[in-house]
Amino acid sequence: MTTPSYSRSSNRSAAARIAPVLRPVTREDFFPWVSLLAESLEVSGLVYRDEIALRIWQQLGHESSTTNPASQLEAIVADRSGNLIGLALMLPSISLSTGAAALDVHLAYVHRAARDEAAARALVAAVQQRARAIGATKIRWLAASDTLHQLAGAEPISKSGIYESDPALDVEA
Repeated sequence: MTTPSYSRSSNRSAAARIAPVLRPVTREDFFPWVSLLAESLEVSGLVYRDEIALRIWQQLGHESSTTNPASQLEAIVADRSGNLIGLALMLPSISLSTGAAALDVHLAYVHRAARDEAAARALVAAVQQRARAIGATKIRWLAASDTLHQLAGAEPISKSGIYESDPALDVEA
């Protein structure tokens, strides 16, 4: 019996087929999370700054001495085989005109090297699930430079790049 040999490229494509695990960000994720955050901002044409990344991290509750207890900022990460390949930063909100709950997605991103539809769909499905869990009637995609909002069936609501989708419209992960 011979052992099959695999080239690096076949190993890479096999890894791309592994479904990512979606989970809340943890304290141990700090450095890969910062790297993904920096990349996502760069792709969006925004400037990454360490002090802003640290402030966001603190709002997520991972630096207890400086955390704002009123913050409801949440982060979901897509983890494939121990590597963070995607992230979403979101915050529950409320419509002042209707009183309806919404979920504002400030950032949704899948790593450039991991660009595959399965990871993107899984991240969108996790955002939709979170929106339904808080009773949101709308998801507002505020960082629409990526295509994840399109997977969610989002429609533009302003010329400034804000999109809205219905959390009841499931995306197949």
